[in-house]
Amino acid sequence: MDGKRLVLVALVAVAASTVSLALSQKPAPPQESVWFVILEEFGTNGKLVLDRLATASEGKLSKVPDNCSPDDPSSKQFSAQYLNAGHSYSVIFGGRAAGSAVVRGPDNYDVPVIAVDYRGSIRIRGQVMGLATNAILRHTGTSSRQAPTAAEQQAASKLAEKLFAESGVPSDLLAKIRVRNLTHTILLPSKSPSLIGSFSIETGGQRGPHHKLFFIATFNRTDYAPELVVSDGANFVDQGDLFGDGEEEVIVLEQGYEGYGYRIYRRTRNDASRWAPIFEGGGPVC
Repeated sequence: MDGKRLVLVALVAVAASTVSLALSQKPAPPQESVWFVILEEFGTNGKLVLDRLATASEGKLSKVPDNCSPDDPSSKQFSAQYLNAGHSYSVIFGGRAAGSAVVRGPDNYDVPVIAVDYRGSIRIRGQVMGLATNAILRHTGTSSRQAPTAAEQQAASKLAEKLFAESGVPSDLLAKIRVRNLTHTILLPSKSPSLIGSFSIETGGQRGPHHKLFFIATFNRTDYAPELVVSDGANFVDQGDLFGDGEEEVIVLEQGYEGYGYRIYRRTRNDASRWAPIFEGGGPVC
């Protein structure tokens, strides 16, 4: 066999082995990210904890085991994978990096509370919450999330009064509107500022009848136009690009007498000026 034929045979053999190896290799599993809410534990003076939110993979969100049954196999596996002492997560505030949170480990309660040491400059207290994740952060720069200006507060209150009136609230109650939470931010991919607000009207004492309102409104050259209006007691948690596709979702917390839960909103495919819920979960009271 001459030299040219030897080279040809060798090349064919290499190509065959390469194809065989490629066929035998399985595609890499999709990368999964885990997301938590980082917040101040109720009744403490600044103690920060992680609350389980969801995992994200291939454009889908999945529920995670709750903390009510720490001895359940799925809960044990989740804790071992994500919540052992020393695990470090990126903290996000307003869609941008805001430090890190290192897990201390579960406190010695009947229901484990995952305490963390936060290393960053954001003052997470009360209704001011953020997100913690192991996802790759794709957006840099300074967060646009901030307290509203006086003019924005006035615009939001005017919009809340209009929306309450349109929902049938009697005019004599509109003077009792209370701002529970109001935030200025920019929700990617939009470049226009948005106001995210929670409002209420109490009419009969602490447990009496009352009206609630949550909205996302975006500036449209002259005023703020509502893109999402919900008649419930939702509070803004934070925003984040959960799928890494350049579009930010909005996470809210809804509290009730029997528990609480998280809801995640995303812009609709057919109309970017409208939002729809894509996920609900987390937060049972054990």
